[in-house]
Amino acid sequence: MRSECEIGRIRKVQFGVEDHGVLGLCIDFDFGGSVQGYGWFMLAPMADNERTREGWSDAQLARNLRKIVELHNFLDVDELSEAKGMAIEVLRERMPNPMVYKHGAGPEGAKCKTCRHVVQIRPGQNRYWKCDRRSLSHSQTSDHRLKWPACRLYEEEK
Repeated sequence: MRSECEIGRIRKVQFGVEDHGVLGLCIDFDFGGSVQGYGWFMLAPMADNERTREGWSDAQLARNLRKIVELHNFLDVDELSEAKGMAIEVLRERMPNPMVYKHGAGPEGAKCKTCRHVVQIRPGQNRYWKCDRRSLSHSQTSDHRLKWPACRLYEEEK
């Protein structure tokens, strides 16, 4: 994975319970058509299941609270929601497929478009692609691109 600095506009600041039942903060940056999320800074497990609470520590909570305070001070706003539309320099990750980074490359020439793990989500008239082997979320940052090179978990669609 390579990273480089690029100017991005804050598209959305989310503070709430994410889809695994954990309270946290996430910021989405728009880079002129593509989006990258920054966060989730988890604050507390909200779900009552043990899997969500497993491994949670006061040190982790304190570290994430410090990150949120540092972010708030850096943006120099009274409320984080005021940061929407602000342009700032961001260290942007350049990774064509996060699954390749995590699991390794798939078959030569194979694309996610032909993998059975890519599913289409259709809320209303919009259409989004997600990989069912990734953590699914309602954020644009977990959208999956059909043109990406396939990962090692690739299974041809039947």
